[in-house]
Amino acid sequence: MTIFFLFSFLHAGTPIPLIGFMMLLQGMSVGFGQQVPVIGVQNAADPRDVGAATGAVTLTRMAGASIAISVYGAVLSSGVARHVSTIPGVGNIAELTPSALASLPESSRLLVADLYAGAFHHVFLTMSLTIGIGFIAAMLLKNNRLPSGMKG
Repeated sequence: MTIFFLFSFLHAGTPIPLIGFMMLLQGMSVGFGQQVPVIGVQNAADPRDVGAATGAVTLTRMAGASIAISVYGAVLSSGVARHVSTIPGVGNIAELTPSALASLPESSRLLVADLYAGAFHHVFLTMSLTIGIGFIAAMLLKNNRLPSGMKG
């Protein structure tokens, strides 16, 4: 949650090594966090239902990711569409190719970079809010004691 909040403050001139370091931290946190729900569900499920429980967690995770990607895409699109008309030389942002961007004056290229940085600001704040809500929901879950040994 914190790393996405920090991502929301990045601007077009942020050094690439800093962005890379932040992405590394974010990737590690997602990697570690993906296993916790699976292990929790596997430990809470009856041994004969572990496969079904694991499949349910995976299905839920994929459905949630699909919804989240759609929401984040909508937030990004609205952020870009809101300010695109103010960039000289850019008529339709959807048709802006790398070569067309390279042919724009430096001031217009900086405006395009700032446009996307500003649009991603809202995306990362939305991600932080979503993760915060998930964290609060996880804290409200019933605490189950993990099994201490193999059942015979």
